[in-house]
Amino acid sequence: MAGWFNVVNGNEIQFVPSTDRYWPADIVQSQPVSVAIGPGVSWRITGPGAMWMYAHAAAAVAASGGTFEVQLAGAPGTSWDLTGSNCQLRPIPGSPCGVLEIELAVGNRLHDAAIDRLLAPVLTQLDGCGLAELCITGRANGRAYALAAARAVQNQVRRIMC
Repeated sequence: MAGWFNVVNGNEIQFVPSTDRYWPADIVQSQPVSVAIGPGVSWRITGPGAMWMYAHAAAAVAASGGTFEVQLAGAPGTSWDLTGSNCQLRPIPGSPCGVLEIELAVGNRLHDAAIDRLLAPVLTQLDGCGLAELCITGRANGRAYALAAARAVQNQVRRIMC
């Protein structure tokens, strides 16, 4: 079976389209992103991929102390209008688990900085909240999932589900 990602130019994680347009999420068990990342190394994450793919790659980079940028297909978003977009973290009472729900408004390609502004308060909530497991869900792009997964790893969340 061909791999679901390639490392290009030593600092880019590029997703590879599956022959049937679908990579099962359990492929990360046999083919995890496990490149020699290292602290302070900057990576680009790009290519046609599911949200879990962006989350997994960003989590791997964050776990190694690296940084990343996400380059999605198509023209970059230009809108700053967050109307209809929402982001919230809901810890599950009496449990070390939580749900981070991200909803980006349909039909509105948001500027990266607008997405950062939407996510910032909730990602700050992750700091020191002590969650062991986090489910990232909702209608969002790969950048939003990558940012959430990386911040979860930086806060020692042991299991991330998308």
